[in-house]
Amino acid sequence: GFIDTAKAESLEVIGEAIKENGKVIVTGCMGVDASVIRAVHPSVLSVTGPQQYEQVVNAVHDVVPPRKDHNPLIDLVPPQG
Repeated sequence: GFIDTAKAESLEVIGEAIKENGKVIVTGCMGVDASVIRAVHPSVLSVTGPQQYEQVVNAVHDVVPPRKDHNPLIDLVPPQG
């Protein structure tokens, strides 16, 4: 049905991203079934489920470590407001 089609399409897009970039982190509802993703795309760097924000950030930092002067608590509002 619809869900199987969506999963197949997602796996296809993951493959396209790997071909284009080589470095792919998968997150979201598809990440709940990491074994399926890794069976089809073993080169995926990380697979996380939905709302696993800290795990996603950690996976990104494993691949691209933050700069030494990185401040995760920086104020995102510019001085002018």
